[in-house]
Parts: sequence; structure tokens; C-alpha cells
Amino acid sequence: MHVLYEKLTSQENRSLEERKITAETVAKLARELNEQVILVNSLFILGKIANNERNPDNTNKYLKEARSISRNLGDVFLEAETELILSEYYRLMVNKPDSALISAKRASSIGYALNDSILIMNAGFNLVSAYTSLHDPISAIRTAKTTLNYCENNKGMRANIYSQLVIVYRDAGDLRESIKYQELALEIAEESKNYYAIASIHNGMATSKAQLREFETAIEHHKTAIDIYSKMKDSFGIAYSYNMLGTTYLSAKRSSEAMKCFQEAINRFAKIGSHQQMAFAQSNLAMEYMNVGRVDDAKMYVNSAIKNSEFINDKLSMSDAYATAGRYYSIKGMIDRSIVFLMKAVQCAKEINNPIMLQSVYEQLSDSYDRKGDSKNALIFLQLKNAITDTIARQNAQRAYIEMLVKYETGKIKKEATEAKGNLNQLKAETKRNTILLVVVIVVSVTIFSLILFFYWKKISNFFYRYGYLSRKPFNDARNVKAVFSVINKEIPEAIHVDKETSDQLVAKLKKVMDEEKLFLRSDLILSDLAKSLRTNTAYLSRVINDEYEMNFSNFLNKYRIEEAQKLIENRKLEVMTFEGIAKSCGFLSRSSFNQAFKKFTGMTPTEYSQKIDLEKI
Repeated sequence: MHVLYEKLTSQENRSLEERKITAETVAKLARELNEQVILVNSLFILGKIANNERNPDNTNKYLKEARSISRNLGDVFLEAETELILSEYYRLMVNKPDSALISAKRASSIGYALNDSILIMNAGFNLVSAYTSLHDPISAIRTAKTTLNYCENNKGMRANIYSQLVIVYRDAGDLRESIKYQELALEIAEESKNYYAIASIHNGMATSKAQLREFETAIEHHKTAIDIYSKMKDSFGIAYSYNMLGTTYLSAKRSSEAMKCFQEAINRFAKIGSHQQMAFAQSNLAMEYMNVGRVDDAKMYVNSAIKNSEFINDKLSMSDAYATAGRYYSIKGMIDRSIVFLMKAVQCAKEINNPIMLQSVYEQLSDSYDRKGDSKNALIFLQLKNAITDTIARQNAQRAYIEMLVKYETGKIKKEATEAKGNLNQLKAETKRNTILLVVVIVVSVTIFSLILFFYWKKISNFFYRYGYLSRKPFNDARNVKAVFSVINKEIPEAIHVDKETSDQLVAKLKKVMDEEKLFLRSDLILSDLAKSLRTNTAYLSRVINDEYEMNFSNFLNKYRIEEAQKLIENRKLEVMTFEGIAKSCGFLSRSSFNQAFKKFTGMTPTEYSQKIDLEKI
């Protein structure tokens, strides 16, 4: 089994089918031998493969089991990796952006707890994507700006974030800003030869150009995306691009070409079993048949769209299919049946918080009830539709305010950076002058000291002669050691003493930096650093710590660190952090030193203390 596992982890360049077979074999053996670590890694790989194959059932099955086992093992890093793939699965394969957001937040919290920039970046991207799907542009923009701070040296991730900002700004109606981020993302993707990203960006640019009514340019972008996906033999990408191209043809009022694209998309989605996207394409084709007066031809596609969306219980495609069915039955004059499907569309749109869909369906419902002669319900749904219109208008105004605020903050940061750079140059010049002055002072001091030695050499020689016998006797003799201290005590009549007022002031400062600034969290903190921050010397500080706390500096630090660790354990941080993570976050260099100190100050190991806390909370 271990040989197969090593083979599995080194198969990155082999086909997905080979990796899947090997992973399934390793997972089966790991279950039989109860090798949990190998099992969870095998399940994680199987989940990734299923996600790449667009197989929602297997993706869900493998990744949820991998997450459960990794939590039991306390492997938070693998748990975070699993949450990332689950977030992508929820968002792209089953259209559950709320679940995608939960998984992404979990991965993000682990990333920050471990201070892992790669995890933070990937989780940040998934968070932005989820917020975008949930129509929360403000949160999406804020998260994107924060995540970009971690992407300075990662062009690929910057391109991914730019691509999400493209969608956010496009949905907000700021097409120029959207295109700006598309061009930035495309430049990075072309430089790194990331063809999947290039194709995706071309589809996005096509959508923006179509909204600007630059239809010919938009069509060329879609065709470029199709060519790239075709070269890579990406069936899903090709089908998705055809569906988008059909939508652009519709906007350009080129109905026959649009219908051909929708049919091509349907055929390709059917081959790969993508029910969600197939339902969208079928709804699009049905709507166009109705637009050109071929209502009877639309029926088959309406029913197929409903069937495919209900098969995977995908609320977004279901709401779209039900709204299309409502339109179909309304045209056929079957108003009551139309209302039934429109109400189903309302329910689905509410579940996924899709105000755009609700706005459209409420308008259809108002029209249907009006045709039925029910003016009361017609008015109710018209009011609901207008309320959503007003809400969207307020959101757009808020969005504009947020963007203006972001621009202001960005400008302010740039100004502060420029001022800081000027201050830094000034500080460098002052430091250079001070260094030269210090060198001059040292040279003068050495010269003066040399002159003093020269003039008082005879007296100094007599001093060394008086105590010279100490250097001529073995130092390991206890009597000689005693004699040394008697001489030292004659020359230094009293040990270091700190008066009460100075001691109290130093203790107050010490408590402040430890309680408020928490300097003890620094794993590299030494006595001289702490003394420097308190503007005192090490001798005074050491004396105060010994007198006030009756312990040396090392135990003093560890006392604060253990108290911090106890707080983390009591606040259930173990749900997102391992004991090793807690140890490092509290300033310990290793788990072993943490355990020793914890036992010394609490009389229990960290595990025993955690169990005690859990029992107390029951």
C-alpha cells in the first residue's frame, strides 16, 4: 500500500484516469488497514479528480469524508485544502453559493491561524467568488482588496482576483472598470500561458463588450474562447462558450445564429452530463422560440429544462426554468398554470437570494393576475417588483459610495507612502550624520582613555600587583573562588539596588507592554530587547523581575505565554488550531517546550487541560 501511495503522490503529470484508479486502490487498502492519514489524502485526491471531471456526486462524497477524517485527526491544513475544493464544488457544480461561502470562510480562518499565505490567497479568491454569486459586491470588493495584498508575487492568483472583480463591477454597471480588470487579468494570463484563464477572460470581455453594444467585438472574443477550449479539448468550456455566444447573438438581434449556438451548447452539455448548464441553454432556446412565434417548438425545451434542473435540485437553474415555463403557459393562455410555475420560480429565487430573477418574475405575476382580472394580486406583485427595483437602486448608490471611498482611501495610502518615503530618506541622512558623530566621539574617547592610562600606569600596576596572587593559584579551589568574591566585594561594596519609586515605575511599564502590547508573543524576545522597549538596562530589569515576580526572565515570559494559551483553549480555538499552532502563536518555538512550560505552571498537559475545560462546560 505504501508503494502505491508514493506512486499516487508522484503522479501529477499522469492522466486523471490513472490517478483515479491508483487513488481508489490506495483508499480501499487504507480502509482495510485503518491507515487514516493515507485514507484522507487518497479521498482528497479522489475528490479533486471528481471535481475536475464535473462529477458532483463523487466530489461531494469523497471531500466530505476527507473533511470529517481530517478534523478527527486534527490535520487542519488538509481540512482547509478540502474546504477549498468543497467551496468550488458548491459554487460551480451545484450552485450553492451560501454553502461555498461557509467552506471558504472556514479555509480562510485556518489560513490566518497558520499564517499560510497560499491558503489565505486561495480562500480569499473563493470568498470573493461566493460573495459575487450571492450578489454582495461590497463584501466581494473588500475581500478582493485584502487578498490582493497577499498576491504581490503570485501573478496567477492576481489574475483570478481580477477576473472576479470583472464580474463584480460588471454587475454594478461599471463596465469601464470591469474591462480594466479584464485587461489586467488577460495580460497576466498571456504572460504565464494560462490558456484556461485566457479563454475565460475572453468570454468575460465579450459580455462586457455586448453590454456596451459592441457586438462584433464581443462575438470575436467568444469565438477566440471557443478556439482555445477546442485546442485544450475542454468540452465544458466549449459548451459554456457556445451558450454565451448565443446570448450575445440574441442581444445583437441575430436570432437564427443564437438558436444554433444554444442547440450546440445543449448537445455538448448532454454529452458531459452537465444538467445545470444544459437547463440554462434549454431555457434560452425555449425563450427564443417563443420570441419568434414558434411557441409549440418551445414546449419540449421548457420541459427538458425543468427536468434537468430538478434532477440536481439546482435552485438557480430551476428558477430560470420555472420562469420560462410561466412565460410559455402565459402565451398559451393557460394563466393559472403559468402562475403555478411563476410562484415556484419565486420560491427558488428567494432561497438563493436572487433579486434580479425575483424582479422579473414579480412583473410576470402582476401581468398574469391582471389578465386574469385579479387586480388585487396584480397590484401586490407590482408593488413587490417596485420594492426590489428601489432596493437595487439603493444598492447601486451604496456601491458607488463604497467605490468612491475605496478610491479616496487608495489615494490617501499613496500620499502617506510618498510622505513615508521622504521621512525615510530624511531619517537615513540623520542616521548617517549620527554615525559619523559617534565614530568621532569614540575616537576622542579612546584617545583620552589612552592618555589617562599612560599618566596613571604606575598606580594601576600597583593595584594589579596587590591581587596578582589570585591568578597564580588554581581557580577550581573553592577557597580561591571565595577569595575572588571577597576582592570583588571590596571593590564593589554593594550589589545592584533599585529604589522603590524606580522599581514601581518599571513594573507599571512592564505590565503595560506585556498585558496590552503582548510582547511575550514574540518567540525571539530576549531580556535586552525588553529592556530597550522599556528604556532601561538589563541589570535593573532583571532585578525588578526577580524582586517583583520572584522568578527569572525565562519563567516570567513563559508564565504570560501559558496564560495566553489557556485563554485560547478556553475560547475553543482548538476547533481551528492544533496545539502546535497555539504554541507557536503564544511565542513558543516548539511543541515540546510548550508542553514542559504548560505542565510546570498548570500541573497538567495541554491535552489534560483541554479535556478539563470540556468537562466543565458540559
